[in-house]
Amino acid sequence: MSRYYLSSAAEEDVLAAWDYIARDSVTAADRMIDRFSSAFERIARHPEAGARFEHSKGEFRFVIAGAYLVFYKLAGDEAAIVRVLHSARRWEDLL
Repeated sequence: MSRYYLSSAAEEDVLAAWDYIARDSVTAADRMIDRFSSAFERIARHPEAGARFEHSKGEFRFVIAGAYLVFYKLAGDEAAIVRVLHSARRWEDLL
């Protein structure tokens, strides 16, 4: 099992998602946080399982959490979760 950590940008993404969803429903926002946490744990258990994505900033992997994409990079036995972005956004420009 690998370990994972969230970059400051990923932490901000998670908080922004919660804030946005909580405008309509705090319960739904909390459920989304649970989905993110499950995705992070899945990455830690199976770091190679995420789909690969080549970008000008290097190779990323990602998994899907609801309507969000969780982007991460592997470094040794750690997974650096770099962004958590809604799939409808221009996420290629935000990595």
